[in-house]
Amino acid sequence: MSQIYTRTGDSGQTMLSNGKKTSKSHIQVECYGTIDEVNSWIGFVIAQLDNSQLNEHLTWLQHRLSHCACLLSYYPDKPESNITISKQDIAQLETWIDDYDSQTGELKEFILPGGSSAASSLHIARTVIRRAERHCITLAEIQPIDATLMSFINRCSDYLFSAARKANHDSNIADIYWSHDG
Repeated sequence: MSQIYTRTGDSGQTMLSNGKKTSKSHIQVECYGTIDEVNSWIGFVIAQLDNSQLNEHLTWLQHRLSHCACLLSYYPDKPESNITISKQDIAQLETWIDDYDSQTGELKEFILPGGSSAASSLHIARTVIRRAERHCITLAEIQPIDATLMSFINRCSDYLFSAARKANHDSNIADIYWSHDG
């Protein structure tokens, strides 16, 4: 790519990775665009944290989310590369979730998003990945989406929730429980 601007999007169209043109408002573009948005939030969190382990995990997640966006940008075709999301990727997220949860303690009530800047940003990323998941479900109503990709995106919201709790825990900030009387 020799230049950033191509002028092809000036009319509201974009070129998918498989070479097909579509509207920038198409649900497929919403899917991978929303994943790009959550990936940017995760980058913002990494810039705020001094926790090398959490940063390492979040950077790994950024790469996998880029895989997801790539796969969705080719959809329904597959890229001519080894870009995949695997069941092992889902298992990795689950391992980290279990590890974080063992450090932060059992969750007995709903908590409010917030706490440290990093945790608050992780909660925003969590809500954005949930929006991406809803967009992917809408796309799946048009054409099937790989079940492993869908499971990975679903597990990301769980991971980001647990990562937010860990970020607060590491900053000695307690969870804020939702008060029914609030």
